[in-house]
Amino acid sequence: MMIGKIRGTVGEVLDKTLIVDTEGGVGYAVRVAEPVLLSLEKDTPIELYTHLHVREQELSLYGFLTKEELRIFTILIDISSIGPKSAMNILSHATLERLVKAVQTQDVSFFSQIPGVGKKTSQKILLELSSKFGAEFSMDAVQITPADQMLVQALMSLGFQKKEAVDAIDTAKPTGSLEEKITICLQHLSKNNGSA
Repeated sequence: MMIGKIRGTVGEVLDKTLIVDTEGGVGYAVRVAEPVLLSLEKDTPIELYTHLHVREQELSLYGFLTKEELRIFTILIDISSIGPKSAMNILSHATLERLVKAVQTQDVSFFSQIPGVGKKTSQKILLELSSKFGAEFSMDAVQITPADQMLVQALMSLGFQKKEAVDAIDTAKPTGSLEEKITICLQHLSKNNGSA
């Protein structure tokens, strides 16, 4: 069984776990990074790329807002001393932008200061991620925060293209709750569409 992506609405937000309610009536328990959990609001639409981790007695589903985060997660768990919980811990302590910068500058201290990651493991992480960057996946979306990803998805669910949504967020720089941010972006988009 492979579950590559889940689309639904935010149900419950539990400790390190999100319940995604799908149209089929199934609520999937998905482990997501802490900054993502903190940015979520109940009943808002969400789409997650997922990794199903299989152990003898357990099936665990890990979720990510972008393909880039999922790819970094899968690279991390291929490193011998890193399991899925440790990989998610790393992603919880580092935005994609900061993580990419640490790899580009070969910053061992950045990774070694993350709880549970020592110097040896940090060196392994840098080696593995450095060899994959650029060759396997694009990091174009690293400037988008987890909260902005939720906003992008909300705007896309209203019929806008991803580029339109990202451009609106970048230009309007909305603040407030998710609903307030959506309103600000919609006002910006309607102005642009009206003048087009």
